[in-house]
Parts: sequence; structure tokens; C-alpha cells
Amino acid sequence: MTPPPALAATVLLFLGLGPTVGPHPSPDPTAMADERPVLLYVMDPLCGWCYAFGHELDEVRRQLADSIDVQLVLGGMVTGDREGPMGDMAGYILGAIPRLESYTGVRIGEPYKEQLRQGTRWSSSVPPSLAIAAFRTLAPDRTVAFAHEVQHACFRDGLDLNDKALYPTLAARHGVDGAQLTAAMADPAAKLAFEADMRRSADLGVQGFPAVFLVHKGSTRPVCSGYRSAADLLAAVRAALRPR
Repeated sequence: MTPPPALAATVLLFLGLGPTVGPHPSPDPTAMADERPVLLYVMDPLCGWCYAFGHELDEVRRQLADSIDVQLVLGGMVTGDREGPMGDMAGYILGAIPRLESYTGVRIGEPYKEQLRQGTRWSSSVPPSLAIAAFRTLAPDRTVAFAHEVQHACFRDGLDLNDKALYPTLAARHGVDGAQLTAAMADPAAKLAFEADMRRSADLGVQGFPAVFLVHKGSTRPVCSGYRSAADLLAAVRAALRPR
């Protein structure tokens, strides 16, 4: 059985089948040659492979904390005509979960699976992405950790990411006042920032999540596309840092 056309790309992204990013570095006019290297982590809060990858990225961040920065870019995987009830793609995602768990060792929570089976909850990247974009204005150095917290709420706990009341509690766990986050989410700047992230993702040629790029010495080069273990990601980052 073929997935509904409007959801086929989303299903492929969840399955980790998105095409890889092109191999050639590109000039980045915003990258200064004397700045610390920056890893761009392009992700979506509804991406199951990003949830698993987050555990690996945390280890790489720990090992490279003194030498490299990490910036999160929101990809907007489930937006526009890709939005819809979870039931529209539940069968395909439930079928993909055993592969993800076997390959990564990360477990998807039963509450999330139950939400897929019920199928009525609306699936959209917009509310969690706006929350993450708003959080970034308040605590940019903790944005990756907050994004992982949002994904834990989804994939482990089965909570509804459409519920705006969820995010102040999650933000407080990372040292951000809930009322401040609520105000930042209501600010039009959060929507503009999310839209800018989606444009940046498109400009980078991202067609599957997660994707990682290195910004260093005036250029942006791809590091990996799709899930990687911490060891593989660390090796790829070090290879990308070597002079060309």
C-alpha cells in the first residue's frame, strides 16, 4: 500500500530515507575565518531519527565543547500540506519504529505509539518549532538541550506538542522562566525566525533529517545526513575540520 501523496515525503523522512546532502562545500558570507567552527544541526522536532540522533549529538558536543559550537536549524518537516492527523501516517511510522529502535538502541515510548494507534492528534511541526525558536532568543546556548527535551516529551512521553501550555514547564527544566517563554512564543519574531530557519535548510539543500554541516573558515561543508553514531559523527566532524 502506498502512503498518501501529501504524506509520502514525511514518511520517508521519518524512515530515514531522505537523499544525502551534496558533497561540495559552499562559500558562506556570514562565516568569519577567525571564528570558532560551528556545527549546524538541521532537525525537526517530529523527526524520530532526530530524536535518536540527539543522544549521539550530546556525546559529540561533550567531547568537542572546548573547540566547537553547535547551532540548531529548524527544518519544518511537517508543515503546510504535510500537516494532518497522526492516523494518516501511523501505519508507516509504527512499521518503521522497530527498525529505528534496533539500529539506534533508543526506545520509543508506548504513550507515543498509542497516540499513533488512536490517530486523532494533529501532526504539525509548527507549534514545537515556534517554542524552540522562542527559547533560542532567551537561552541560545541551551537551545539544543531544550529541543531534545521537546522530543522526549513527544517520543518518550506521548505528550501533545500542539499544547502551548506544555512548553513553559519544559523550559523551566533548562533555566528559562515559563512566562518569558510564553511571551516569546507570542512574539511575531518567533515565527519569522522559524521561517528563516526553513529557508536556510532549503538553501543548504537538506532533503532529509537530521543533517549536520560545518561552518568554518568562510565555507559551509556537509558533515553527515541521516542518523550517525557518536563515534561516526565525531570522525566525520574531525575529517571536515582537516585542511582541504
